Amino acid sequence: MNLKLLRKIAKSNKYQFLYGQAKESGIIRLFKNREDLSEAQIWFLHYLTTYYSLYSGLVTGEKYLNEEVIDDDLRMEAYLLFLQKEKNKPKNKSKKEIDYSNNIPSVIFRRR
Repeated sequence: MNLKLLRKIAKSNKYQFLYGQAKESGIIRLFKNREDLSEAQIWFLHYLTTYYSLYSGLVTGEKYLNEEVIDDDLRMEAYLLFLQKEKNKPKNKSKKEIDYSNNIPSVIFRRR
């Protein structure tokens, strides 16, 4: 199985369009079979989903994402790893402020 070729096909405008239409309408089918997908079909769907997500992020102006990242497989994998790390970061970090209202400085923790 040639994963580079599957990536290239999944990245193409034609299949990105078909995937988007199939996802939204459910009328368009990408494969003749609906179940028992082959390993190549599973990888192709994986890449279709990945590139669809990346192109959607490009349209919405996601941080650190541009065409060069999408076109370079290594940079794309690094970007996806970055997104995963960002997603797993704790979101409720406290904001530290120093209170100088009295002579003894103290730290006040506030949530954002």
